[in-house]
Amino acid sequence: MRTAEIDAPAPEEPPRRRRRRWVTVLLALPVLPLAGVAGMRLVGVDGNRYTVAALALTPYLAAFGALLTLIALVARRRLVMVLALAATVSLGAVLVPRSLGDGEPTGDGQRLRVMTANLLRGAPTRSPCWPWPATPGWTSWPCRS
Repeated sequence: MRTAEIDAPAPEEPPRRRRRRWVTVLLALPVLPLAGVAGMRLVGVDGNRYTVAALALTPYLAAFGALLTLIALVARRRLVMVLALAATVSLGAVLVPRSLGDGEPTGDGQRLRVMTANLLRGAPTRSPCWPWPATPGWTSWPCRS
């Protein structure tokens, strides 16, 4: 019995999926400021009022970083995922001591009530007294409308 050899064509390699750069850029844009805030938080830089406001959002940024990490994982963008994961873990490391108690007992002393007032402007803006006259001897209260 003779067997015939048949030249079978080599299996073709499936075409590679083309990587879309705009997806990578779209994911990297929010990761870079997240990494910047994480770096500022770890180093202890307060900066000006804008950076203080950004640092006040640390819990929300940590949750946003976890979401970005998951999106980058699904999109298979490894570098973006690693950066987002590093920023999220560093923000989480800053937040964990605040969420856990330090074991100190609560105070058993007298209760203290504190009242605050915003005295920057002096009165609500819809008040008939607004703006108050800047005369030193002005004492009429309530103001005349």
